[in-house]
Amino acid sequence: MKVAKRILFTGIISVFLPAFSLWATNGTEMAAYGARYAGMGGANLALGGSLMDLQSNPAHLAGLDETSLEIGAGFLTPYLKYKDTFLDQDQDLAYTNEKTSENSMFPVPYMGFTTGLTRDIGFGLALYGQGGIGANFKGITRPLNDPGQSPITLNQKMGQTLPFIGHRKNITENTFSELSIGQLTPGMAIRFGDFKIGLGIDAIFSQLEFRYTFSDPTNSLELPGAGYRYKGDDAYALSGKIGMAYDITDWVTVAYAYQAKSRMHYNGQMSVNAGDLRYLYPARVSMYLEFPEKHSGGLAFKLDTWTISFEIDYIKWSNSFRTVDFNLDQPYVSTPFGNNIDNLSFGVYWEDQRVYAVGLEYKPDSIAWRIGYNYGNSSTTGQGVNPIFPAITEQHVMLGFGIISESMEIDFAIEYAFNNTEKGSMTNDWTILHTVFGLSDIRTLNYSHETSMKQVTPHLGLKFKI
Repeated sequence: MKVAKRILFTGIISVFLPAFSLWATNGTEMAAYGARYAGMGGANLALGGSLMDLQSNPAHLAGLDETSLEIGAGFLTPYLKYKDTFLDQDQDLAYTNEKTSENSMFPVPYMGFTTGLTRDIGFGLALYGQGGIGANFKGITRPLNDPGQSPITLNQKMGQTLPFIGHRKNITENTFSELSIGQLTPGMAIRFGDFKIGLGIDAIFSQLEFRYTFSDPTNSLELPGAGYRYKGDDAYALSGKIGMAYDITDWVTVAYAYQAKSRMHYNGQMSVNAGDLRYLYPARVSMYLEFPEKHSGGLAFKLDTWTISFEIDYIKWSNSFRTVDFNLDQPYVSTPFGNNIDNLSFGVYWEDQRVYAVGLEYKPDSIAWRIGYNYGNSSTTGQGVNPIFPAITEQHVMLGFGIISESMEIDFAIEYAFNNTEKGSMTNDWTILHTVFGLSDIRTLNYSHETSMKQVTPHLGLKFKI
């Protein structure tokens, strides 16, 4: 049974989680799930009528009078930038970088079915991309210098003569990360008059990987004796959600949902200082991330051809994303003070997030027109800004339409996330890493850095009614 479970989830991961560099915009979650709901700004908690109710509020499974099959995807196109500056009287030490993450378009799919078992009891099953985060910055220029010294050439550092590039006094820093999350959610709901309550069980599967490496100035050859490469084992966890909806009148519905927190163990291995025989064998690593609980409330008004919906989400990131700790079974991690330890830690210090969404739908006939707006304060703080876990967008505007018949529905939406920039503080880990050259050589005032992000996401969904 254990082997069968692993084969099943590994197969799901291979289809749903292929090397996504960045997924989400509200923390590690998407602003909207499903093409219809994306057209309404993700304000769907009190609406109902989509497979993706299994992601947000399974109460809407109750009272279904048909069986529906649904498939779709969001196609994320993120634009991430990283900037930093180091000021120094020695112009060989001073530098400025502005790099764009090497991303393209990434599909985030969903599929499944819903059905009415009786007049008041419904069931559904959904498989979908839940979220994630990451980036890929290459060629960040750094001076090649020992603490407190002016930059030296590659030939001096390597102790040999290198053709073409040996005279150069700089190297390049490269960062890569991807955290990808998918879920399989069966759910069931029951209706008691005007009140509906539903439960969903989330089988979560995830992957985590990051690299922090250094290359020659042309970024074609990785330099030995520096950097980290981590790849986690496939991670699994169980969680769940409960949702409720109450029809106050025939045209007003109020809803509430609670998502429980979960813990994912990303135990894996880390290679350190490639080419250094002292670190020949990768270290085994234990680490975990806790994904937070979420409270959501919604309100929907349905008036003839018009529907307007509101939603507020409260996501408790501060209880979960404080530090990311990789605990090694070997003391492989070098510190700026010259000693080695067995822990590599990133301070992310995310804040709790409040997400506000509003959506409007006009459906005079078989065509539905939609518009929505979604705002969630960035969970990232100045203490946690770095190019490995970059900035998050805040404001999203969405437009959509649907073509509806008795047997099927086609929905399309386009989402635009406005550019948002987060600046690193003088005491965050990334600042210290690049400004502490020794106990008596600390230059945090010389350095500044920031990450920024905007995103375009088309959504497409097909619903077949049986």
